[in-house]
Amino acid sequence: MVNFLVPTPTLKTFRDYAERMFGPFIRKECSDDVRRIDVVWDRYFADSLKNYTRDKRGQGVRMKVSLDTVLPKGWPNFLRDSENKQSLFNTLAQWIVEENWGDVQVITTCGSNAITNSVVDVVSLSQCDHEEADSRMMLHLSAVVSAGHTRALIRTGDTDVLVLAVSLVQSIPSLQLWVQLGTGSNQKFISAHTIANTLGTLSSYSTICSC
Repeated sequence: MVNFLVPTPTLKTFRDYAERMFGPFIRKECSDDVRRIDVVWDRYFADSLKNYTRDKRGQGVRMKVSLDTVLPKGWPNFLRDSENKQSLFNTLAQWIVEENWGDVQVITTCGSNAITNSVVDVVSLSQCDHEEADSRMMLHLSAVVSAGHTRALIRTGDTDVLVLAVSLVQSIPSLQLWVQLGTGSNQKFISAHTIANTLGTLSSYSTICSC
C-alpha cells in the first residue's frame, strides 16, 4: 500500500503518471530475491461510514480517468472525490498487469477482484468485500504463504497494519514478516514475527502466573 505521490509538473497524462512516477516505485521493488509483488488498494463504498466522513470534508470535481486523460491541475481536489480515486486505482491496476516486470509475479486488486500478470489462480483473492486495504493485505499474505513463500515485506504508511500483521503471523509461525513504515531517512523495518514471538512468550508467562 502506498501513499499517493503528487504528480510533477512535467507529467501530462495519467499514462505519464503510471510510467514515470508510479511505475518506478513498483519497479525498484523488483530485486533479485523478490518473486512476487501484491499491490492492494482501498475501496470506497457509497454507504459506508468512512465515505460519509470523507463527503463531509467536501467533494472534488468528478472526472473520467483513463491512461490518456490529462492530469487534473488540482491533485488534492481530484483525490477528494472517492469515485475519482477508485477509477484511478482501477486504471493503475490494469496498467500494472500489462507491464513487463521481468520474472516477478505481480498481483493487484481491482475493485472487488484480483488480477495478475501471470498464470496463477486468484479466485481466493477475488469477490472481496473489504473496504480497507489494511485488512485486505492480510488476505493476500495468507495467499502468499499458501503459495509456498516463507518471507514477506509489507510497505505501508499506516501503523494499524503492523498490529494486524503481528496478529496474523501468530497463526502462521513459518512466516517471516517485516513491515516497512515511513519513507526516506525515516524508514523503519519492523519484524512482525519477532514481536509475535515475544508476545507469545509473555502471554504464556502471564497465564502461568495467574494460575
